[in-house]
Amino acid sequence: MAEEFLSPAPFSATMPPLPWHRRLEARVALLLGLLVASALTAVLTFTIGLVSRESRTRAVGDETRIGEMGPEDRQLGHQSGERLS
Repeated sequence: MAEEFLSPAPFSATMPPLPWHRRLEARVALLLGLLVASALTAVLTFTIGLVSRESRTRAVGDETRIGEMGPEDRQLGHQSGERLS
């Protein structure tokens, strides 16, 4: 009676191996890949939007500041290499 419990299960030798796409490891790897890809996409989208918005705001501010400057100020700023930010 004890020998029945120690012997391998009879169905394990007769079952065909699972295809790769049906295995749990493949599904977990796929889900982790999708999670990482979506997180990177979200960070990249947010960063591009933030940088674009900041650069547009800064460009509008620089144009306004340049428009307020006189010709002498523009010449002095250009010679000294100052940034208008």
